Amino acid sequence: MRCAVYARVSTEMDSQRTSIDNQIGIFENYAAERDWEIVKIYTDKQSGTKGNRPGLKALIENGKAGMYDVILAKELSRLARNGRLSYELRDICQFNNIHIVCLDNSINSIEGNVQNFGLFAWLYENESANSSRRNKQAKKVKAQRGLFVGSNPPYGYDCENGVLKIRNDNSPNIVRRIFQEYLDGTGMETIAKTLTTEGVPTPSQIANKANASNLWHASSIKLILNNPHYCGDLAQGRTETISVTSSKRRELSEEDTVIIENTHGAIIQRETFNAVQSMMQSRTRTTTAPKKHLFTNILYCEECQKGMWFKANQKGYRCGGNIRHGNTFCLNKVAVREKELMHVIMEDLQTLFNSLKEESFLNALMNKLNIKKRNVLKELENLK
Repeated sequence: MRCAVYARVSTEMDSQRTSIDNQIGIFENYAAERDWEIVKIYTDKQSGTKGNRPGLKALIENGKAGMYDVILAKELSRLARNGRLSYELRDICQFNNIHIVCLDNSINSIEGNVQNFGLFAWLYENESANSSRRNKQAKKVKAQRGLFVGSNPPYGYDCENGVLKIRNDNSPNIVRRIFQEYLDGTGMETIAKTLTTEGVPTPSQIANKANASNLWHASSIKLILNNPHYCGDLAQGRTETISVTSSKRRELSEEDTVIIENTHGAIIQRETFNAVQSMMQSRTRTTTAPKKHLFTNILYCEECQKGMWFKANQKGYRCGGNIRHGNTFCLNKVAVREKELMHVIMEDLQTLFNSLKEESFLNALMNKLNIKKRNVLKELENLK
């Protein structure tokens, strides 16, 4: 029996690093006792409520490709703490003749022990929802005490024992520069493009996030300009996840937001912050936004593989990466004229149309259709 092993922990904390090794050791003993071959070991360090886990995705894709016959997991919650995801995984396994064996004896499709699958799927999702509610309440209590409870401090700050401290590097100066340039009339897109060109570390790089991008975006600039932490106030609980199984967030009312003034050192003066808020409410976009056109999201830049945007003033398509991030990201400034592109495509379509009119092609097509028709009629007869 070829088996795949799946081990998961919820976080990157040091205390959980040995848990995956322990799980794998148990699986190896279990497989050895039954003379099973472990084809591959898949691991994740993420919440089981989310489906976009690299290890789980690889497990599913390799299962569809027929790489193994059974999945070994410590319990169903290691595979999924999400009812919908649990059922999707079960259906994928059934359609591809893959068994699921959980070592806590809750699920073992080899022995036909699947009658409580729905119960365990509901139980683990409900357990996660209760845990999430407790965590939110604990964070709210800390926030009301004037402590920072976010996972990453704002750009320009460090967090020590729940108190924000201004970083001893250039990031606070970058925050001041962003506010000043916006007050001087520079747009968010332009600010972002300039910071990218200069190689200024991004918020994700400062936070040491995995796969951190070196590109600044207008959305990042907007988040900084909107953040009251920079004038010394803690404003927390402004958004929350829609549910324990979703990463999408929704804004909360002002009554639910916890605002504590003057809890830490300010990077931006309150007058400057208020002036920026007023300007953001009154300021209108003066630049021409990229418009969706006939070939938008169909054409891709040869250099960077990013989608090309239609530019009305050039009557054609330009590399979106170059437009948004500048030469640091992509040097391709060539405009593909829409009129010329349509002419080339029309010529190709005419050539294709002419080939379809050839008698030999039509005869070959009819032969394939007749074979398909006979097979369908035969299958219908067998079903009857």
